[in-house]
Amino acid sequence: MRTRTPYLTALAAVVAFVLITPMTIFDTGAVINDIAGVVFHYNVQGHPGAQGDTVGYYINYLWTTGFGPVLSVLAVAGIGWALVRHRASDLVLVVFPIVYFLLVSIPEVHFERDLMPMVPFIALLAGRFVADGAATLYGLIGRRRRFLGMAAATVLLVLVAVQPAAAAIGDARVTRLPRTETIARNWVYGHIQSGSAIVREEYTPQLDPYSYRVGYTWTLSTYDLAWYRSHGFRYAIASSRLYDRYLDPGYPSEAAFYKSLFALPIVYEIDPSSTINGPTIIILDLQPGLTMQQARSP
Repeated sequence: MRTRTPYLTALAAVVAFVLITPMTIFDTGAVINDIAGVVFHYNVQGHPGAQGDTVGYYINYLWTTGFGPVLSVLAVAGIGWALVRHRASDLVLVVFPIVYFLLVSIPEVHFERDLMPMVPFIALLAGRFVADGAATLYGLIGRRRRFLGMAAATVLLVLVAVQPAAAAIGDARVTRLPRTETIARNWVYGHIQSGSAIVREEYTPQLDPYSYRVGYTWTLSTYDLAWYRSHGFRYAIASSRLYDRYLDPGYPSEAAFYKSLFALPIVYEIDPSSTINGPTIIILDLQPGLTMQQARSP
């Protein structure tokens, strides 16, 4: 029966995918077009600010943020242990994350979310390695002293769990903090006259379109300052989560734009801190010296 495990698992994965994604059956053409669009975006079109050494980016992300050092080491150890055991159940767990990681590492475009499909497999491999290690430790010590063996295995499990648990608690605390975007939005409502023309980029406060004439672009560097002024925008809102991507030698034109943008008067800026979560939000006056009436409407 064990020899059938990989095939049954693969079949179950396909069936589960179809059940939770019925569009693959009812609108196959749209699914294929969307997949083709993603492939084109990652391999041909590119994504400024999210390109470069993909393998290095993923490894660094997993080590520093995604898993952390402890889980990263356990993940590698779990994969190695699965390859050494070489059982059918091991191959099912280990083949997918390896193949998937190699596949997503090919394009220069990379996002941390692309690693999510391999996380459950890595977690199982790491968890089993720890469980087998604890069982082995208990077997070595517990043969003579059962209590000492249980204590040693328990200490091992606790030591392994400390760093991931601390990271999870830290993340939970951060998510409870007020966001810079919310604070900046409230400042706008309280300090910028209703009806003002404001252009914002991604990862900035979403303003009420009934209170302000709001323009949006993925990155403010899409157009130059003259374009925004000619279209009547008085204020621009920038986010460090976006402009930090372009302050890099690989994006000279975008970096030059943001340099000129940040040379303008800053009417409001808020940075993250120990009590505030989110990116730095900067609101700039695109037309300093003009009154509200002098600034043209878009």
